[in-house]
Amino acid sequence: MTKPTLLSRTSNSITLTWPNQVITGGASIISYNLFWDEGNGIIETQLVDALRSEFTVIDLTPGRPYQFKLRAQNACGYGPFSHTSTFTTAACPSAPATAEVGLDGRMVKVSWTEPVSQEAILEYQIVFKKKDGSFVESSQFCDGKNDEVILMRHCLMLMSDVSKFTGLAPFD
Repeated sequence: MTKPTLLSRTSNSITLTWPNQVITGGASIISYNLFWDEGNGIIETQLVDALRSEFTVIDLTPGRPYQFKLRAQNACGYGPFSHTSTFTTAACPSAPATAEVGLDGRMVKVSWTEPVSQEAILEYQIVFKKKDGSFVESSQFCDGKNDEVILMRHCLMLMSDVSKFTGLAPFD
């Protein structure tokens, strides 16, 4: 039996897939039997006993490894289990250190260090404190979803633009 493979994962789910084999051992498959370890290292809990080739496990713990094994059933009974597959749920990165803000002529440069993460950073949320104490994002001037901003970990804006969306005058 082919072991389950990873189709996708999030911080709290893992989606597995396996080949839908029509016949093994001379008889048609009537179900697949997927077991897992519930994150405790002992693979004994059944997840699936059905004729399907994909399954999503939900309500998992971020950054934790989970083990799975699979077997098929035909008219003669269950076949042997596959080798074990181990997959880890995605983990949220640590928060980056407080951004540094500097002036370069009439430009404001906001920069930060990359946080510790086992995953690729997909976006940053960059917020500015307004004069009234609330916070505002400005995707027009410092878009944390922009590939270049993500890669370079900084953005440059005119001081006058920062003043407009924060309500702060220079040197407030």
